[in-house]
Amino acid sequence: MHPGSRKSWSQPPGQPSAKSAPATGMSFVAIQDSQKHQSVKDVRSFREIQEEEQSLQLEADFLKWWTAEEERIKYEALALIESESALNQPPNLSHRKGRSKRRGTGRNSKARVPAEGSSR
Repeated sequence: MHPGSRKSWSQPPGQPSAKSAPATGMSFVAIQDSQKHQSVKDVRSFREIQEEEQSLQLEADFLKWWTAEEERIKYEALALIESESALNQPPNLSHRKGRSKRRGTGRNSKARVPAEGSSR
């Protein structure tokens, strides 16, 4: 140990080991009662904090669900509008290329040529 150093748990000489509280005129019993009431209040406030946090969590969960529902409804409405507009549009005839209005004369029909010597 160094000559001028002291152990960390010892007090320097001449100072009291515990700081004394200034006299407030309260008795020891009154201080104990005050602390009991304070601790009950602390427990209640802790409970209130827990209830508030639970309430905030429920609100956050609800807002998350609400946002998801809004998105789902928005996409369903868009899909409904698209399907209605597709039903109201005239049919696109460009995909019917190669078909003829007369039956049996189109690309995919088998040409019926009367056989030689038939009465048709």
